[in-house]
Amino acid sequence: PPLLPATPETSTVGVTDYTFNPINAIFGRLLHTPNGHVVTQAYWQQKESVSHDDVPYYEQSV
Repeated sequence: PPLLPATPETSTVGVTDYTFNPINAIFGRLLHTPNGHVVTQAYWQQKESVSHDDVPYYEQSV
């Protein structure tokens, strides 16, 4: 039988403040990874496994 691809790991963010907006938190650079880097949009959307917060999103190549 063919092997199935591994299921990606995801995280759940739980907040008690119902006004929390993850988009504002990402672009406001308020969220951090476990290793201390700022969460980027690509990291949040799980397009990157490591947050490259040293390169602004508008300077990244597509």
